[in-house]
Amino acid sequence: MANRESRRIAGLMLASMASQSLMVVLAPAMVRIAESFHASVGTVSQARAVAAVAAVVSSFWLSPRLSKIGVRRAIQTGGLLSLAACLVVGLSASLWIFWLAHLIVGLAVSFLLSASFSGAAAAESPVRTLGLVAAANSLAWVAINPLSGLFAQTLSWRFSFLLPAGFALTAMWCARYVPPTKTQSQSERSTVWQLLAAKPARMWILAELAAYTAWTATMTFVGPLLIQRGQLSETLAGVCLGLGASMFFIISSRVKNLLSRTSAKAAIITSSAGMAITGGALFLLPLPTALLAVLFCVMSAFCGVRTPVASFIGTQVEPTRTDAMMTARTAITQTGYLLGAALGGALLTWSGFDALGVLVMVGTITGGLVLFLKAPVPSAA
Repeated sequence: MANRESRRIAGLMLASMASQSLMVVLAPAMVRIAESFHASVGTVSQARAVAAVAAVVSSFWLSPRLSKIGVRRAIQTGGLLSLAACLVVGLSASLWIFWLAHLIVGLAVSFLLSASFSGAAAAESPVRTLGLVAAANSLAWVAINPLSGLFAQTLSWRFSFLLPAGFALTAMWCARYVPPTKTQSQSERSTVWQLLAAKPARMWILAELAAYTAWTATMTFVGPLLIQRGQLSETLAGVCLGLGASMFFIISSRVKNLLSRTSAKAAIITSSAGMAITGGALFLLPLPTALLAVLFCVMSAFCGVRTPVASFIGTQVEPTRTDAMMTARTAITQTGYLLGAALGGALLTWSGFDALGVLVMVGTITGGLVLFLKAPVPSAA
Protein backbone atom coordinates (compact mmCIF):
# COMPACT_ATOMS: atom_id res chain seq x y z
CA MET A 1 0.00 0.00 0.00
CA ALA A 2 2.82 2.39 0.93
CA ASN A 3 4.68 1.63 -2.31
CA ARG A 4 1.52 2.14 -4.32
CA GLU A 5 0.90 5.53 -2.70
CA SER A 6 4.56 6.53 -3.25
CA ARG A 7 4.31 5.69 -6.96
CA ARG A 8 1.07 7.68 -7.17
CA ILE A 9 2.70 10.70 -5.56
CA ALA A 10 5.74 10.36 -7.84
CA GLY A 11 3.44 10.44 -10.89
CA LEU A 12 1.74 13.60 -9.65
CA MET A 13 5.07 15.25 -8.83
CA LEU A 14 6.44 14.46 -12.29
CA ALA A 15 3.33 15.95 -13.90
CA SER A 16 3.89 19.10 -11.85
CA MET A 17 7.56 19.22 -12.85
CA ALA A 18 6.68 18.66 -16.50
CA SER A 19 4.26 21.60 -16.47
CA GLN A 20 6.77 23.95 -14.87
CA SER A 21 9.65 22.81 -17.08
CA LEU A 22 7.73 24.01 -20.14
CA MET A 23 7.87 27.53 -18.69
CA VAL A 24 11.31 27.48 -17.07
CA VAL A 25 13.14 26.24 -20.18
CA LEU A 26 12.56 29.52 -21.98
CA ALA A 27 14.43 31.88 -19.63
CA PRO A 28 18.06 30.66 -19.97
CA ALA A 29 17.72 30.21 -23.74
CA MET A 30 15.94 33.49 -24.46
CA VAL A 31 18.97 35.46 -25.62
CA ARG A 32 19.99 32.72 -28.07
CA ILE A 33 16.41 32.46 -29.36
CA ALA A 34 16.31 36.22 -29.93
CA GLU A 35 19.57 36.05 -31.88
CA SER A 36 18.25 33.15 -33.96
CA PHE A 37 15.12 35.06 -35.00
CA HIS A 38 16.86 38.47 -35.20
CA ALA A 39 14.45 39.84 -32.59
CA SER A 40 14.71 41.48 -29.18
CA VAL A 41 14.57 39.51 -25.96
CA GLY A 42 11.42 41.39 -25.02
CA THR A 43 9.73 40.29 -28.23
CA VAL A 44 10.69 36.66 -27.72
CA SER A 45 9.48 36.77 -24.11
CA GLN A 46 5.93 37.39 -25.34
CA ALA A 47 5.78 33.64 -25.98
CA ARG A 48 5.43 33.29 -22.21
CA ALA A 49 2.36 35.54 -22.31
CA VAL A 50 0.89 33.52 -25.20
CA ALA A 51 1.31 30.31 -23.20
CA ALA A 52 -0.24 31.88 -20.09
CA VAL A 53 -3.32 33.10 -21.99
CA ALA A 54 -3.78 29.65 -23.56
CA ALA A 55 -3.45 28.01 -20.13
CA VAL A 56 -6.03 30.33 -18.59
CA VAL A 57 -8.57 29.85 -21.39
CA SER A 58 -8.13 26.07 -21.47
CA SER A 59 -8.44 25.92 -17.67
CA PHE A 60 -11.91 27.46 -17.94
CA TRP A 61 -12.81 24.74 -20.46
CA LEU A 62 -11.20 21.96 -18.38
CA SER A 63 -12.75 22.92 -15.03
CA PRO A 64 -16.11 21.10 -15.37
CA ARG A 65 -14.57 18.25 -17.40
CA LEU A 66 -11.52 17.19 -15.36
CA SER A 67 -13.50 14.81 -13.18
CA LYS A 68 -14.90 13.02 -16.24
CA ILE A 69 -11.52 12.89 -17.99
CA GLY A 70 -9.76 11.66 -14.87
CA VAL A 71 -6.37 12.59 -13.45
CA ARG A 72 -4.54 9.76 -15.20
CA ARG A 73 -5.87 10.58 -18.67
CA ALA A 74 -5.36 14.29 -18.07
CA ILE A 75 -1.67 13.71 -17.31
CA GLN A 76 -1.29 11.53 -20.38
CA THR A 77 -3.06 14.12 -22.53
CA GLY A 78 -0.87 16.87 -21.11
CA GLY A 79 2.20 14.78 -21.80
CA LEU A 80 1.24 14.28 -25.45
CA LEU A 81 0.56 18.01 -25.79
CA SER A 82 3.96 18.72 -24.23
CA LEU A 83 5.72 16.47 -26.74
CA ALA A 84 3.88 18.16 -29.61
CA ALA A 85 4.73 21.61 -28.23
CA CYS A 86 8.43 20.80 -27.79
CA LEU A 87 8.61 19.41 -31.31
CA VAL A 88 6.95 22.45 -32.91
CA VAL A 89 8.93 24.94 -30.82
CA GLY A 90 12.20 23.15 -31.52
CA LEU A 91 11.55 23.10 -35.27
CA SER A 92 10.18 26.67 -35.47
CA ALA A 93 11.37 28.38 -38.63
CA SER A 94 10.07 31.81 -37.68
CA LEU A 95 9.13 33.84 -34.63
CA TRP A 96 5.44 33.59 -35.53
CA ILE A 97 5.57 29.79 -35.50
CA PHE A 98 7.51 29.95 -32.22
CA TRP A 99 4.76 32.11 -30.67
CA LEU A 100 1.93 29.94 -32.03
CA ALA A 101 3.62 26.82 -30.69
CA HIS A 102 3.30 28.29 -27.22
CA LEU A 103 -0.46 28.00 -27.53
CA ILE A 104 0.15 24.24 -27.33
CA VAL A 105 2.51 24.85 -24.39
CA GLY A 106 -0.34 26.59 -22.55
CA LEU A 107 -2.73 23.71 -23.22
CA ALA A 108 -0.17 21.22 -21.90
CA VAL A 109 0.42 23.28 -18.75
CA SER A 110 -3.31 23.46 -18.08
CA PHE A 111 -3.77 19.68 -18.23
CA LEU A 112 -0.61 18.75 -16.32
CA LEU A 113 -0.84 21.33 -13.55
CA SER A 114 -4.58 20.92 -12.97
CA ALA A 115 -4.29 17.12 -12.91
CA SER A 116 -1.33 17.09 -10.53
CA PHE A 117 -3.01 19.29 -7.90
CA SER A 118 -6.41 17.63 -8.34
CA GLY A 119 -4.81 14.23 -7.80
CA ALA A 120 -2.95 15.56 -4.76
CA ALA A 121 -6.18 16.91 -3.24
CA ALA A 122 -7.73 13.44 -3.55
CA ALA A 123 -4.74 11.60 -2.03
CA GLU A 124 -4.78 9.70 1.27
CA SER A 125 -2.77 12.49 2.88
CA PRO A 126 -3.74 15.64 0.95
CA VAL A 127 -1.58 18.11 2.90
CA ARG A 128 1.59 16.04 2.45
CA THR A 129 0.85 15.35 -1.22
CA LEU A 130 -0.03 18.97 -2.00
CA GLY A 131 3.25 20.00 -0.38
CA LEU A 132 5.23 17.55 -2.49
CA VAL A 133 3.44 18.50 -5.72
CA ALA A 134 4.03 22.19 -5.01
CA ALA A 135 7.67 21.41 -4.19
CA ALA A 136 8.05 19.62 -7.52
CA ASN A 137 7.36 22.93 -9.27
CA SER A 138 10.50 24.39 -7.72
CA LEU A 139 12.55 21.33 -8.65
CA ALA A 140 12.01 22.23 -12.29
CA TRP A 141 13.75 25.57 -11.63
CA VAL A 142 16.69 23.79 -10.01
CA ALA A 143 17.02 21.09 -12.67
CA ILE A 144 16.03 22.86 -15.88
CA ASN A 145 17.66 26.29 -15.53
CA PRO A 146 21.33 25.22 -15.66
CA LEU A 147 20.77 22.45 -18.21
CA SER A 148 18.76 24.66 -20.54
CA GLY A 149 21.48 27.29 -20.43
CA LEU A 150 24.14 24.66 -21.06
CA PHE A 151 22.30 23.17 -24.04
CA ALA A 152 21.64 26.61 -25.51
CA GLN A 153 25.28 27.62 -25.13
CA THR A 154 27.01 24.44 -26.28
CA LEU A 155 24.51 22.94 -28.76
CA SER A 156 21.49 25.02 -29.73
CA TRP A 157 18.51 26.53 -27.93
CA ARG A 158 16.38 24.07 -29.89
CA PHE A 159 17.96 21.17 -27.98
CA SER A 160 16.88 22.79 -24.70
CA PHE A 161 13.32 21.71 -25.42
CA LEU A 162 14.40 18.07 -25.18
CA LEU A 163 14.39 18.66 -21.40
CA PRO A 164 10.65 19.31 -20.93
CA ALA A 165 9.97 16.59 -23.51
CA GLY A 166 11.86 14.16 -21.28
CA PHE A 167 9.85 15.20 -18.24
CA ALA A 168 6.64 14.79 -20.24
CA LEU A 169 7.55 11.23 -21.29
CA THR A 170 8.42 10.31 -17.71
CA ALA A 171 5.18 11.81 -16.40
CA MET A 172 3.16 9.86 -18.97
CA TRP A 173 4.91 6.62 -17.98
CA CYS A 174 4.32 7.19 -14.26
CA ALA A 175 0.69 8.26 -14.81
CA ARG A 176 -0.22 4.56 -14.97
CA TYR A 177 0.38 4.42 -11.22
CA VAL A 178 -2.22 7.11 -10.59
CA PRO A 179 -5.49 5.31 -9.79
CA PRO A 180 -8.72 6.32 -11.49
CA THR A 181 -10.44 9.10 -9.58
CA LYS A 182 -14.07 9.09 -8.59
CA THR A 183 -16.18 10.70 -11.29
CA GLN A 184 -18.23 13.58 -9.92
CA SER A 185 -21.92 13.83 -10.66
CA GLN A 186 -23.19 16.48 -13.03
CA SER A 187 -24.36 18.59 -10.08
CA GLU A 188 -20.89 18.48 -8.48
CA ARG A 189 -19.05 19.67 -11.59
CA SER A 190 -18.38 23.38 -11.71
CA THR A 191 -16.99 25.93 -14.09
CA VAL A 192 -14.67 28.66 -12.87
CA TRP A 193 -17.57 31.10 -13.37
CA GLN A 194 -19.73 29.06 -11.02
CA LEU A 195 -16.96 29.06 -8.44
CA LEU A 196 -16.74 32.83 -8.69
CA ALA A 197 -20.44 33.03 -7.90
CA ALA A 198 -19.88 31.28 -4.54
CA LYS A 199 -18.43 33.73 -2.01
CA PRO A 200 -15.95 31.41 -0.18
CA ALA A 201 -14.53 30.14 -3.48
CA ARG A 202 -14.47 33.66 -4.92
CA MET A 203 -12.54 34.99 -1.92
CA TRP A 204 -10.03 32.16 -2.22
CA ILE A 205 -9.56 32.82 -5.94
CA LEU A 206 -9.04 36.56 -5.42
CA ALA A 207 -6.62 35.95 -2.52
CA GLU A 208 -4.54 33.55 -4.60
CA LEU A 209 -4.54 35.91 -7.56
CA ALA A 210 -3.14 38.72 -5.41
CA ALA A 211 -0.48 36.44 -3.93
CA TYR A 212 0.58 34.93 -7.27
CA THR A 213 0.82 38.37 -8.84
CA ALA A 214 3.19 39.46 -6.06
CA TRP A 215 5.25 36.25 -6.21
CA THR A 216 5.58 36.42 -10.00
CA ALA A 217 6.78 40.02 -9.77
CA THR A 218 9.39 38.84 -7.28
CA MET A 219 10.58 35.90 -9.36
CA THR A 220 10.65 37.96 -12.56
CA PHE A 221 12.65 40.89 -11.23
CA VAL A 222 14.76 39.55 -8.37
CA GLY A 223 17.41 38.56 -10.94
CA PRO A 224 17.76 42.11 -12.31
CA LEU A 225 17.74 43.37 -8.70
CA LEU A 226 20.66 41.15 -7.76
CA ILE A 227 22.55 42.11 -10.90
CA GLN A 228 21.90 45.87 -10.89
CA ARG A 229 21.68 46.70 -7.19
CA GLY A 230 23.70 43.78 -5.84
CA GLN A 231 26.33 43.94 -8.61
CA LEU A 232 26.28 40.17 -9.09
CA SER A 233 27.17 38.46 -12.34
CA GLU A 234 24.45 36.67 -14.30
CA THR A 235 25.94 33.33 -13.21
CA LEU A 236 25.88 34.18 -9.50
CA ALA A 237 22.39 35.65 -9.79
CA GLY A 238 21.30 32.34 -11.31
CA VAL A 239 22.88 30.49 -8.40
CA CYS A 240 20.87 32.65 -5.97
CA LEU A 241 17.67 31.87 -7.86
CA GLY A 242 18.50 28.18 -7.66
CA LEU A 243 19.11 28.44 -3.91
CA GLY A 244 15.75 30.14 -3.46
CA ALA A 245 14.02 27.38 -5.42
CA SER A 246 15.83 24.79 -3.29
CA MET A 247 14.58 26.45 -0.10
CA PHE A 248 11.05 26.40 -1.50
CA PHE A 249 11.36 22.67 -2.20
CA ILE A 250 12.78 21.78 1.21
CA ILE A 251 10.10 23.66 3.15
CA SER A 252 7.14 22.81 0.91
CA SER A 253 7.86 19.08 1.03
CA ARG A 254 7.71 19.19 4.85
CA VAL A 255 4.63 21.35 5.32
CA LYS A 256 2.56 18.44 6.70
CA ASN A 257 4.82 18.38 9.77
CA LEU A 258 4.11 22.07 10.29
CA LEU A 259 0.33 21.62 10.06
CA SER A 260 0.49 18.84 12.65
CA ARG A 261 1.59 21.50 15.16
CA THR A 262 -0.40 24.56 14.10
CA SER A 263 -3.57 25.53 12.24
CA ALA A 264 -3.80 26.23 8.54
CA LYS A 265 -5.05 29.74 9.30
CA ALA A 266 -2.04 30.46 11.49
CA ALA A 267 0.30 29.03 8.85
CA ILE A 268 -1.24 31.13 6.05
CA ILE A 269 -1.13 34.45 7.89
CA THR A 270 2.39 33.85 9.26
CA SER A 271 3.84 32.80 5.91
CA SER A 272 2.08 35.67 4.09
CA ALA A 273 3.39 38.20 6.61
CA GLY A 274 6.86 36.68 6.30
CA MET A 275 6.74 37.02 2.51
CA ALA A 276 5.52 40.62 2.77
CA ILE A 277 8.28 41.63 5.21
CA THR A 278 11.14 39.89 3.43
CA GLY A 279 9.88 40.89 -0.03
CA GLY A 280 9.47 44.49 1.00
CA ALA A 281 12.94 44.61 2.52
CA LEU A 282 14.38 42.92 -0.57
CA PHE A 283 13.19 45.62 -2.97
CA LEU A 284 12.89 48.67 -0.71
CA LEU A 285 16.08 48.68 1.37
CA PRO A 286 19.65 49.39 0.13
CA LEU A 287 21.16 46.24 1.59
CA PRO A 288 24.48 44.42 1.04
CA THR A 289 24.49 41.82 -1.71
CA ALA A 290 24.80 38.87 0.65
CA LEU A 291 21.81 40.02 2.67
CA LEU A 292 19.73 40.44 -0.51
CA ALA A 293 20.46 36.83 -1.41
CA VAL A 294 19.60 35.65 2.11
CA LEU A 295 16.34 37.61 2.10
CA PHE A 296 15.29 36.02 -1.19
CA CYS A 297 15.98 32.54 0.19
CA VAL A 298 13.99 33.30 3.36
CA MET A 299 11.12 34.69 1.28
CA SER A 300 11.18 31.51 -0.82
CA ALA A 301 10.97 29.45 2.36
CA PHE A 302 7.89 31.37 3.49
CA CYS A 303 6.39 30.84 0.03
CA GLY A 304 7.13 27.14 0.41
CA VAL A 305 4.74 27.16 3.37
CA ARG A 306 2.13 29.41 1.82
CA THR A 307 1.69 27.63 -1.53
CA PRO A 308 0.62 24.14 -0.33
CA VAL A 309 -1.31 25.51 2.67
CA ALA A 310 -3.31 27.85 0.42
CA SER A 311 -4.02 24.95 -1.96
CA PHE A 312 -5.22 22.87 1.00
CA ILE A 313 -7.50 25.72 2.05
CA GLY A 314 -8.94 25.66 -1.47
CA THR A 315 -9.86 21.99 -1.10
CA GLN A 316 -11.65 22.77 2.17
CA VAL A 317 -13.52 25.81 0.85
CA GLU A 318 -15.33 23.63 -1.69
CA PRO A 319 -14.72 20.01 -0.56
CA THR A 320 -17.15 18.54 -3.12
CA ARG A 321 -15.64 20.49 -6.02
CA THR A 322 -11.89 19.99 -5.58
CA ASP A 323 -11.32 19.25 -9.28
CA ALA A 324 -12.83 22.59 -10.23
CA MET A 325 -10.90 24.40 -7.48
CA MET A 326 -7.57 22.94 -8.54
CA THR A 327 -8.29 23.72 -12.19
CA ALA A 328 -9.15 27.26 -11.11
CA ARG A 329 -5.78 27.27 -9.37
CA THR A 330 -4.09 26.73 -12.74
CA ALA A 331 -5.98 29.68 -14.21
CA ILE A 332 -5.03 31.78 -11.17
CA THR A 333 -1.37 30.82 -11.46
CA GLN A 334 -1.15 31.74 -15.12
CA THR A 335 -3.15 34.97 -14.68
CA GLY A 336 -0.84 35.87 -11.81
CA TYR A 337 2.15 35.27 -14.07
CA LEU A 338 0.70 37.68 -16.61
CA LEU A 339 -0.27 40.37 -14.11
CA GLY A 340 2.92 40.05 -12.07
CA ALA A 341 5.17 40.46 -15.07
CA ALA A 342 3.09 43.26 -16.61
CA LEU A 343 2.46 45.25 -13.42
CA GLY A 344 5.96 44.64 -12.17
CA GLY A 345 7.49 45.82 -15.43
CA ALA A 346 5.31 48.94 -15.47
CA LEU A 347 6.13 49.80 -11.85
CA LEU A 348 9.83 49.18 -12.41
CA THR A 349 9.80 51.58 -15.36
CA TRP A 350 7.75 54.16 -13.44
CA SER A 351 9.44 54.18 -10.05
CA GLY A 352 12.19 51.58 -9.87
CA PHE A 353 12.56 48.68 -7.45
CA ASP A 354 10.89 50.58 -4.59
CA ALA A 355 7.51 50.41 -6.35
CA LEU A 356 8.00 46.69 -6.86
CA GLY A 357 8.54 46.31 -3.14
CA VAL A 358 5.18 47.96 -2.47
CA LEU A 359 3.45 45.63 -4.97
CA VAL A 360 4.99 42.57 -3.33
CA MET A 361 3.99 43.67 0.17
CA VAL A 362 0.43 44.61 -0.78
CA GLY A 363 -0.18 41.44 -2.82
CA THR A 364 1.16 38.96 -0.27
CA ILE A 365 -0.43 40.46 2.82
CA THR A 366 -3.76 40.97 1.02
CA GLY A 367 -3.83 37.33 -0.06
CA GLY A 368 -2.98 36.17 3.45
CA LEU A 369 -5.54 38.36 5.20
CA VAL A 370 -8.37 37.37 2.88
CA LEU A 371 -7.75 33.66 3.45
CA PHE A 372 -7.32 34.18 7.19
CA LEU A 373 -10.50 36.20 7.62
CA LYS A 374 -12.85 34.72 5.00
CA ALA A 375 -11.97 31.14 4.22
CA PRO A 376 -13.56 28.39 6.37
CA VAL A 377 -10.53 26.32 7.35
CA PRO A 378 -10.17 23.37 9.70
CA SER A 379 -7.18 23.36 12.03
CA ALA A 380 -5.22 20.73 10.10
CA ALA A 381 -5.48 17.53 8.08
